Amino acid sequence: MQIEVVAEKWVNDGFCIGYENGKTIFILGAIPGEKVICEIYEENSKFLKVKTVSVLQISEKRRVPPCPVFLECGGCTFQHIEYAEERQLKVDLFFDGIKFHGLLKNSEIQKENISIKFNNEYGYRNNVQLKIKNNLTGFFKPKSNDIVPLPKTGCLLLSNEINNYILNKNNTIPEDGKLRYSSTGIKDYKKEITKFIVKNKEIIIPEDGFFQINQFLIEDWIDEVVSLSGDNENIIELFCGAGVLSVFLAEEHNNLKGYEVSGKSIDYCKKNSVVHNLKNTTYEKKDLYQNTIPKIKKDDFICIANPPRAGLGKIMKKFLLESVPKKIIYSSCNYTTLLPDLKDLKEKFEIKKIDIFDFFPRTPYFETLVLLERRK
Repeated sequence: MQIEVVAEKWVNDGFCIGYENGKTIFILGAIPGEKVICEIYEENSKFLKVKTVSVLQISEKRRVPPCPVFLECGGCTFQHIEYAEERQLKVDLFFDGIKFHGLLKNSEIQKENISIKFNNEYGYRNNVQLKIKNNLTGFFKPKSNDIVPLPKTGCLLLSNEINNYILNKNNTIPEDGKLRYSSTGIKDYKKEITKFIVKNKEIIIPEDGFFQINQFLIEDWIDEVVSLSGDNENIIELFCGAGVLSVFLAEEHNNLKGYEVSGKSIDYCKKNSVVHNLKNTTYEKKDLYQNTIPKIKKDDFICIANPPRAGLGKIMKKFLLESVPKKIIYSSCNYTTLLPDLKDLKEKFEIKKIDIFDFFPRTPYFETLVLLERRK
């Protein structure tokens, strides 16, 4: 079924919003001010989700999407606007969220103070999870298990190395489609360890372990976290993964204690510490959404937090509000959970700096790095 609607403004997740007969409509592939013909792909009593089929009134900001399967594939949302426009949009949406959650009170943060760091808009992904079904290889359509085959030239977001591997018919793609471009070549990262050279250091990631996907920005992000952390401090690192940040933080500080739910990741934190001869790190397997950690005298540490999309969780927020570290450096891949977390922490902490790292160009996602300091 198709409908005609006017896109009014940008909202989260790459959508524009419009209204038709009193119903809210979330529109993919439109630009505010455009009148579009859309196809419905999700519907309930409160809203419709639609994707643009044709444009009746065209915005001057529209460009021809360079991807032939844009909007068919569920991967990208911003191929139809220039990348500079996308970056400004991400800053605008984040700042609107800051205002909505009342975070401007007693804070000097203004929109012009929020930087956005970026690099290549294409070819940045160092790993992929392809979908394979009925002899087709590609990605799912939005809200569907139907596969959109990979274009003949590959996916614009993937590194050249991954695209070349996939497009070479002589190569084997694992059943789960998990491929990662590492310093030792293309790996099935569910079953194989992967190694990366980051700032001239080799980092080892366990099988099916997490590693930041943007090959161009990870070093800038690490540099910023380390810079914000200062030096000669005691570090508590929440959600430390396989210890990628830990390796660089531990070199600058007195000691570091990391927590992570995955026992395998904790093992590799220890391996990475041994490889780099770090004597001041300790790690503990702990589900931080289910269990707290020992409270520490507030003058004794700063906290680094890099949680999953769900955010800090109630237990860790309680820990931080009771322990009140000198600083919290919070890196979030999901600003819709970051902002409520910041609101809960604002009684004891003040936002001092915000940097957006556009780890995920052409999609609605980005990494946000926030420095909070204990209120005096």
